[in-house]
Amino acid sequence: LIRLGCRRISEVRTRSVDDRVPLGRHLGLLNTLFQHNANYDETLEIVSDSYVFSDALSAINCKLDQGLVADGYFCVSDILALALVLSLTERGYHVGENVKVIGCNDMPCALYNSRPITSIRHDIDAMCMAVMDVMERMLRGESLPPEKQIQTIPVSLVRRATT
Repeated sequence: LIRLGCRRISEVRTRSVDDRVPLGRHLGLLNTLFQHNANYDETLEIVSDSYVFSDALSAINCKLDQGLVADGYFCVSDILALALVLSLTERGYHVGENVKVIGCNDMPCALYNSRPITSIRHDIDAMCMAVMDVMERMLRGESLPPEKQIQTIPVSLVRRATT
């Protein structure tokens, strides 16, 4: 979003305190923006009570009906990105041109809709292998070496029509 020239960056996320994924992604976004001296516009943030499409669409519509629109959005899931793209399009915004949207998880819904969504793809196979390795070590009673205690699995950006 920064490289694409967005100046009013915000996000669409869920409120759930039990789910660490949205919080981790939110903190990752803030950290990235801070590292690049970019601003996060909290007034444009959209928070849904759930990942359910209709709930997300309702929260998004409420914010956009107030005229509060960013020029770049990071969505913590592709479902939220899909709802955002629908709502922006209904209001006459040209997603991919004057508003950029990035989703997360590279779910099929990101690709198979009228406006394919740019998404962050996670290497699920590598994540599963890392978890299985840790579980096998724990079941054998082995302690984890420091390099296995925190593992970073690379992600990739799949660019589509929304950026």
